[in-house]
Amino acid sequence: MVAWDRLWPGRWCSTATAPLRRSRGWRKMAGVLPGVLLATLPSTAHASTVLPFRGVCRHAAIATPHTPDQRAMWVGTGADPTQLIAFAVTHNVQRLFLAVSAHIDDNAHLVERSRLQQTITLAHGAGLAVEALGGDSSWLDQGTGPLSTWLLPALGVGRWDGIHLDIEPYTTPAWSSDRVGSINRFLLLLKNMVSMSGPTRPVEVDVPFFYNQIDAGTAGPALDAAVLTCVNSVTIMAYRNTATGPDGTSALANATLAAAQAVGKQAHVGQETNNLNPPAPWPADPSLTKQTFYGMTSAAMETVLGPLNTAMTTVHPSYNGLSIQDYNGWQAI
Repeated sequence: MVAWDRLWPGRWCSTATAPLRRSRGWRKMAGVLPGVLLATLPSTAHASTVLPFRGVCRHAAIATPHTPDQRAMWVGTGADPTQLIAFAVTHNVQRLFLAVSAHIDDNAHLVERSRLQQTITLAHGAGLAVEALGGDSSWLDQGTGPLSTWLLPALGVGRWDGIHLDIEPYTTPAWSSDRVGSINRFLLLLKNMVSMSGPTRPVEVDVPFFYNQIDAGTAGPALDAAVLTCVNSVTIMAYRNTATGPDGTSALANATLAAAQAVGKQAHVGQETNNLNPPAPWPADPSLTKQTFYGMTSAAMETVLGPLNTAMTTVHPSYNGLSIQDYNGWQAI
């Protein structure tokens, strides 16, 4: 059985890789900008043709905009469906990213599959959208494998309103040794996910704020723009517990919001609520503490997010609201 676990930050991957993903080195990569970062499946009822990558994605359809003051939320496995939907409604959450295990169609996942189906039914009854959440950097070395091991089984669970991916090529050794190849495999995977998901299930992918500083080669001037041509929308992982200033959420998200506007796409802005610091006796790391609202009250968080949402709505037509990481962390504060 491959369980899914909430890992560092914005990553959903199998617990088999948890020790590596939880290392402090990977943690810092997603929240700050280290120098190293700058440097055919059979036909099915759900599937269309796997597409070759030729250096640039064709423009994916534009996702339907949502009211910016309505929020999205990542949800790990194991959440009680009734309690989850009640929390979402109370906190003005309109979209749920529900983690789905690989091989969800296996008998080993009967309980998880049943829980997901119940959650989807309750969410739709409450007027909420639900998206299948998955992703792992190891997918980049599996060719079309993730389409058959994750996407197609996930599509069989129920009536999803979209697909939400978190695939982070910058966490792999190939990012340093074969940057061009890593980026091309990443974009090809996104392209095939869009093709296989079909026209009624838009695909959104998490992107770190620094993708605008990564050269995408023949795929585009910058990686954030290249990703936006492949998928329907993005969530920008601009994790900060301050909205303004040169290192605040707004400053980090601006470039990719502008890139989204340039191609007529929408973007959420992600925020973190989990504890990112290592356990005692390790000291707290300021570069991690600033990325999360953990340790603050919900009221204090809203004094940041309220004005941030207003400002983003005013300045960026591409802004599509906030995405909160995640249900467990948000509950805790």
